[in-house]
Amino acid sequence: MALTIQTQEFADIMAKLKQIETLVNCGTQSTRDSLEKAGQRFTIGEKMILLMLCDLYERLDVKRDDVECDVDPEFVRVVMGAGHYWALSRKNDAFVDRYVSDRVASEASHIMGMWQVLEVAYGRLSEEDQAIVDKETTGPVRFWGFYANDEIDHLSVAHIMIEKLGMFPEFKDRDLDSHMPGGLGAQKRMLEVFDKFIMKGHRNFTASDLITILKEAVHPDNR
Repeated sequence: MALTIQTQEFADIMAKLKQIETLVNCGTQSTRDSLEKAGQRFTIGEKMILLMLCDLYERLDVKRDDVECDVDPEFVRVVMGAGHYWALSRKNDAFVDRYVSDRVASEASHIMGMWQVLEVAYGRLSEEDQAIVDKETTGPVRFWGFYANDEIDHLSVAHIMIEKLGMFPEFKDRDLDSHMPGGLGAQKRMLEVFDKFIMKGHRNFTASDLITILKEAVHPDNR
């Protein structure tokens, strides 16, 4: 039995994915620009601002237990004065000197967009066709997430998009750790085939189509 995702519904999904892609590309431009100055940690002005904030923090007698931020102003003052910037990241994750590239953000959102479409398609299949998909693949069709051990950047993108930006609401409150080594490679192979369907203007997803996409999760050497 063929599955037809209503044209307007499919168009809405693809439009949202395009908006997400635009947001990712624009939102990371400033990050790329700042990395060009990676060899410079803090300017004199930046140090002054941080030290003044430490003074303000203490003068206001802010109790750290009463706020979300757990920054210790005295610790920051000592570290900044001695130039031991490495200690900041050991004390507080917010100071970790790392960033997630726009390539990773775009790739993660693209993968989630694929699963969004696949889940809708699978949900509209008859029970008989769902059983066929489940038998031929690892079914049921459900976003795996990303492996926390090796795909932490992709996983963090998923968390930010879902929990902080309100994107992909259908994935909210799920365990996004796939607990699956090699899962990213599998999903990228699926994405390559999925994109071919989309580029051809494909709108009718049958059980056979889903099986074709999902079977790409198996590494070629193991088929």
